[in-house]
This record gives sequence, C-alpha cells and structure tokens, in this order.
Amino acid sequence: MNKNYYRGKPLNSKEPWVYGAYYEHQPPLVCIGEQKEKPKSYIVRTAFGDWNMPRQVEHVPIEEGSQGQYLGINAKWSYRGEKEEDLMIFEGDIVEFASTEGETYRKEIIWDDRSLCYLLGNFSYEKLFESQYFNPPNNFRIIGSALEGVKISE
Repeated sequence: MNKNYYRGKPLNSKEPWVYGAYYEHQPPLVCIGEQKEKPKSYIVRTAFGDWNMPRQVEHVPIEEGSQGQYLGINAKWSYRGEKEEDLMIFEGDIVEFASTEGETYRKEIIWDDRSLCYLLGNFSYEKLFESQYFNPPNNFRIIGSALEGVKISE
C-alpha cells in the first residue's frame, strides 16, 4: 500500500511542523464574476481521543506551499546539532552529504515533474542511490528546511 505522508508549517500553532496527509480544499464555485478566493492547504491527521470514544479527524491549516512529501527514507544524523536520531527526509529539506572523493555537497530536495523523481539540486536523486559516490542515507545530514530560511552554499 502506498502511504503518502506529508508535513507542513501550521498557520495557527506553535508546532514547527504538523504531519499527516495533505489536502487542498478548493474555494466555492463562482457563478458570476472572478474567483478571488485561493485554495486552502491542510494537513489532515487523527486528533486526540478520549477512552472508548471515536477519534476525530483534525484539519490543520498550513502555510501555502509549505507542504513537503516524505521520501520514504531516513537519515541517521543529528538535526541542528541535537542528539543523533532516525530522521525522515522530506521534500524541501536541505541535506548535506559527502562523496567518496571527499567533496561535500549541500542541496535542497525537490520534485522534478519532467523526470518524475526527487532531485538534489542538479543531481538526479534516483541516480545518486545507484552511484558509487556515496551510500545514502548513511552519510546524509539534514541541515534544515528551505522554509526555515536555511541557505544552500554551492
């Protein structure tokens, strides 16, 4: 089963990210005139539940364009110098990695519609996994996210 898992920056929350399914709600249809309302983006997740009571579905509004899909791989590195853990890599993350020749790269994970795969800057993401240059995700380090203002120094 394909499980699409996303994260997004919430509009009205102190949480840095919310996780769940992505949903884009379309504005009402306009009969006369121009559509002025934009679609709204949400992360849908299971809400808190009480004992023996049904759990509600929570729709968390997120910043437009802040959603990023989970790639299905994890990086065993520290995030912002914190304790090393198993971190999920999402679209929009800035990752740093080293080649076997010792070169260090810092790239943003982006989706490319033409090649239907994730890219690391100008590198093809899938081709990197098949190359001899490095063995992801063991030498990936997540630096942060482009949405958090983390810069890519080329």
